[in-house]
Amino acid sequence: HQWLIERGIYVPAIRPPTVPQDTSRLRISFSALHQDKDVMTLMKNISDFESQSDAH
Repeated sequence: HQWLIERGIYVPAIRPPTVPQDTSRLRISFSALHQDKDVMTLMKNISDFESQSDAH
């Protein structure tokens, strides 16, 4: 969540009690104003985060 915010991507975290304990998640929403490059930027940042997390 914070990783994406620091990169200018707002993806709200969904936490208990909205979802069951230990099942927190991110809510990704798109609108007609988003462009292909916005989706690609999001995907790259998620991939970068995953790679960085795997390295630790």
